[in-house]
Amino acid sequence: MFGQNQLVLLKHETVAIRFIEGDDFEYKRKSMNHYEKGYILSIGDFAVITNRDTIEYASLERIRFPDGNKKHIVTKLGKLLVIAGVGYLVVDLLNAYVFDVHSGVDEDVVKASAIMAGTGAVLWLIPKNSVRLKTPYRLLKANPQSPFYR
Repeated sequence: MFGQNQLVLLKHETVAIRFIEGDDFEYKRKSMNHYEKGYILSIGDFAVITNRDTIEYASLERIRFPDGNKKHIVTKLGKLLVIAGVGYLVVDLLNAYVFDVHSGVDEDVVKASAIMAGTGAVLWLIPKNSVRLKTPYRLLKANPQSPFYR
């Protein structure tokens, strides 16, 4: 039986993500501070060959998911909403203090600020678009005889 080898990322013996030859592959090595991108040419037992380099599995620190840019934008939007929510409340407090328009905090401002900051915190905490290759994650070459092959 012939078939294409697959590179699978396992989490507790469950396939988290699967790459085949020709897929885009974005990774970060332990010795580098930035991500590198290429496409997979060949998958070996201990290394993956991309159009740029041969990368040993042991030298990888992180792997980015193929649809990771969407999550990255959502995380940035969450940070922006938290800052905006807190900033809105602070500006209202400064306005009330400087101009002595009303005493205390306006309830509508507190509600709007809490909604913005709460929504932003939830978006900010969405899982990252990459995974760090440490326990429980591991990379494995799956051939057609492997139980992880699909």
